[in-house]
Amino acid sequence: MFSKIKVPQLKKIPEGSSLLLDLLRAISVQLVLVGHGINFCSIWPNLKPPYAPYMQNIAVLIFFILSGYLISHSLFRKVQVIPNYNFSSYIIDRFSRIYTALIPALIFVGLLDLYSIHLNSITYSYHNAFDLKTFIGNLFMLQDFPLQKHIGITLTSFGSARPLWTLAIEWWIYMWFGYGILKLRNRKFSVTNTLVFGLLSIVPFVNLIAGRGNGLTAYWLFGLVVCIGLSRYQYAIKSNWLKLCLIALLLSIATLRVMETKEAYEPLF
Repeated sequence: MFSKIKVPQLKKIPEGSSLLLDLLRAISVQLVLVGHGINFCSIWPNLKPPYAPYMQNIAVLIFFILSGYLISHSLFRKVQVIPNYNFSSYIIDRFSRIYTALIPALIFVGLLDLYSIHLNSITYSYHNAFDLKTFIGNLFMLQDFPLQKHIGITLTSFGSARPLWTLAIEWWIYMWFGYGILKLRNRKFSVTNTLVFGLLSIVPFVNLIAGRGNGLTAYWLFGLVVCIGLSRYQYAIKSNWLKLCLIALLLSIATLRVMETKEAYEPLF
C-alpha cells in the first residue's frame, strides 16, 4: 500500500502554528494529569461520567491526531530535504525523542511507588504491575501487546504509571508507518522486509478498529490525512474569519456530541 503513496511536498510548519500546536499539547497534558488525578483521589465526581466525559480520554484523542499529523509531516519533510534519510535515522529520531523522557519517568515512578508501598502497602493498588519484568516490558513497549495471552506473558503499564499504555500503541504505529514509508515506498519488497512490516503491523492493525481506546490507530491516521490534505488544500479557505467560524462550529458540534455520549473514543466525535 505504501509503495503507491507519493510523498507530499511540504513546507516547514510556521513558527506561529508550531507554538499553537505546542499550546494544544500543553493543554492536553494538563487534561491527562488532572483527569487521572481526579480518579486517583476520588474527587470532583461532576467532572467524570456519568456527568461528563473523561477529560483524559479527550486528551488521548487529541494526542493521537496531533501525532499522526506531526510525525507524518516530520517524516515527509525529512525525506524531501535529506536525500539519504533512512529507517535507521528515523528510529534514532523517535528513540531519542521518547526514551530521554521515558527512562527517567519509569525510574521516578519506581521510586515514588516504593515510597507509597513504604507508607501503606495495603492501599497500594498496583502490586501485580510493580516488578522488574513489567519494568523491562515497558522499556521495550510491550505493555498490553496483543499477543501476550497466546505466549503466557501478561504485561501492563509499570506500577502506577497507568497512562503509559497509549505510548506503546503510538510507538508501534511510528515503527509501522516509518518502515512502510522508508522501506517499502520504493518497492523494496523482500521476504525480510515483508516479514518485518507484518510484525510491525500487529499493534496498529489490532488498534485500527478495536483495542484499548476503540481504534486509536484510526485516529492517528486522521492526523495523517490532515497532513496530506494540508499539502494540497492549505489555502483553499483564505478568509481567517471563515476559518474561525468553522472552528467554532465544529468545536460546538463536537462538544454537544461528547457531552451527550460521554464517550471520547468514537470517530463521529
